[in-house]
Amino acid sequence: MIYLLTFIFWFIGLIIFSFTAIPVLIIFVFGIPYTLRLREKGALIKNDKIIRNYLISVTILSIVFIIVTFCIYKFFGNGMIGYFIGCLFSFFGGIGKLGGNPSNISDYLETNKRYFKENYEK
Repeated sequence: MIYLLTFIFWFIGLIIFSFTAIPVLIIFVFGIPYTLRLREKGALIKNDKIIRNYLISVTILSIVFIIVTFCIYKFFGNGMIGYFIGCLFSFFGGIGKLGGNPSNISDYLETNKRYFKENYEK
């Protein structure tokens, strides 16, 4: 029975970390620095809200991660080991997704295209 619980919480940790902490890491490692570079080059409109939107996302995703982690700790203490193992698996599996890879660049451009100046759109 303990192996089943460990597996269930491993899976929960894998999913939760993938959908909360990995996007937060991508924002800090890629999204914000890329936005700052584009601002320096004059590619973005004045008063763009990209970093503000990122900070809102970071706040919400971090709160979700903390609440889920707290609930598992508080109500399913025996599942914490499996949960943290799942988080670690997700972390090591997501390290390659953190930089300026084609997927992140494409997502960035699609999400923030309304903040680009017309002559920089292409």
